[in-house]
Amino acid sequence: MLIDNKFIYLSIPRCASTAFLISCIRSKFKIKHADSTSDKMLDNANLSDLTKIETVYQINHFHETITSLKKIFGDEYDVISVKRNKYERFISYFNHCIGELKRNGNLELSNKLLEVTNDDMLFYKTNNLINRTSKIEILKIFLKNIEYHKYDENLNSLLLPIFTPISVYHNNDPKIIWFEFDELNKLEEWVSKKTEKDFKLEVFGSSKEYKSKIILNDNFIRKYDEIYDYYDNFKKNKTLI
Repeated sequence: MLIDNKFIYLSIPRCASTAFLISCIRSKFKIKHADSTSDKMLDNANLSDLTKIETVYQINHFHETITSLKKIFGDEYDVISVKRNKYERFISYFNHCIGELKRNGNLELSNKLLEVTNDDMLFYKTNNLINRTSKIEILKIFLKNIEYHKYDENLNSLLLPIFTPISVYHNNDPKIIWFEFDELNKLEEWVSKKTEKDFKLEVFGSSKEYKSKIILNDNFIRKYDEIYDYYDNFKKNKTLI
């Protein structure tokens, strides 16, 4: 998203993206998305009381790719984003899905995800993630494996990012200015200087209350790297889709 017509923020799932959007709204920054319909959804949201956690979760935020952002806004803006340990980010997003499903009333799937283990989750191969169609097929297989037989397309927007390589968003663009997840004070300082307004990042979107049986251990790291190293450590000439 384009912030105050001064820089682009690349929103990556489970990398402080909710906190950044809410903080920008509270700072009264002007926000533009690559997809204009996203701005209309944001404009129509109830922003009257962002102190309530249920209100925060009602606000849609969008994870646009660096390619789509530059296509609309050009290449002259600085692009910033937040980098997080890739294994922790993956598990955090999975646990986030459990919470979102519960909040939206799908207790059956939420409870099934709570029981998912490393082996249950990381069963697919690198080439299964080559495009959206193949990721949907893997999602369907995953749901079948955990004995959930109510797949519908409405699940895609929440669950497909589980399988999506993080490089789909950043495309290994060397011009991105990265800030570490555990050093967000540096992000605050950069935004404050760039906008000439005091900017403080407020914390939202914790998934700690929802925890699956996926464990960050050597087994997880090995399986994850076997699948995702091709995408995250390899610079393609064309955008990953």
